[in-house]
Amino acid sequence: MKPQQIDRTVFIGDVHIPYEDNRAVRVALGFIEYLKPSQVFLTGDIVDFYQMSKFDKDPSRTLKLQEDLDKTFEFLQRLRVAAGDAKITYCEGNHESRCVRYLWRHPEIANLRSLRPEELLRLKELDITWAPSNKTLTHHGFVVTHGSVVRKWSGYSARAEMEKYGASGISGHTHREGVCIHTNFSGEYAWYEGGCLCRLDPEYVIGTPNWQQCVNVGEFIKDDRRFQIRQYNIVKGKLLCDGLL
Repeated sequence: MKPQQIDRTVFIGDVHIPYEDNRAVRVALGFIEYLKPSQVFLTGDIVDFYQMSKFDKDPSRTLKLQEDLDKTFEFLQRLRVAAGDAKITYCEGNHESRCVRYLWRHPEIANLRSLRPEELLRLKELDITWAPSNKTLTHHGFVVTHGSVVRKWSGYSARAEMEKYGASGISGHTHREGVCIHTNFSGEYAWYEGGCLCRLDPEYVIGTPNWQQCVNVGEFIKDDRRFQIRQYNIVKGKLLCDGLL
């Protein structure tokens, strides 16, 4: 029997630079280097764009947008080194969309291409593909999106996204891990909440948020719709796979 080609793919997101967890980021990048995937998807909210938020802001951070962009570019450089020749796709999240909405509120500069998120982050320099949120992105028929739904419990948001798209897929946004699997006459479907790589002690949450840090690894059979997704927890800066931390 002819062996089937496997497309190993990694999904990470919700880093929220400059509010990333440095230990989780280091582990995730090391894991990507170990796995040698053929593709990496960034599922959005890699940079926080805190300064462009419509919410109340810490005055000490309002003038540090360029610093945050530089830090995000450094993260992307490290990702490119870890991923090697893998194709990297950066999906727009609602925090990247803060930049777009800010430009819309200032039409006198809205048409400047240099102010678009993909240009500010210099993605072309690192051969990273930008995927805007207004287009549905699929990978072997598997939907990849930042997501827009947040439910109270793990897996409930996954169910809502699955119902929205009527397909299997993965999303971020909730900062949680979760999965919803559904079988009907047309087949079996699964949707995953992809966790996060940001800090777990945000200033705007009282108490302990129900968030989990995670690297998602998918194996897809080329020219087929079959796939397997494994979610690897990062707990206290460590990840367990094949006996490796």
